[in-house]
Amino acid sequence: MDADHAFLSTLLQNLALQPEKISIQRGDDDRGVLFRIKPSKLDMPRLIGKQGQNINALRLIMKLYAKNGPRISLVLEEPN
Repeated sequence: MDADHAFLSTLLQNLALQPEKISIQRGDDDRGVLFRIKPSKLDMPRLIGKQGQNINALRLIMKLYAKNGPRISLVLEEPN
């Protein structure tokens, strides 16, 4: 597990009610690193937050984390 993956995982585990059900996939795209986050149905509104404030804060934190490295993008996928 890469350092950025571990950092994001720690952030999400502290935010989620069911951290064991969160799936994080790391991949590379043409812009840098792409994380696909798939939470449980219970955690989805919690990760989005009011008017998207939580997911936007997570994106900002990851952007600052990757200040000197490749760009990091987050995609929040709907649970099944």
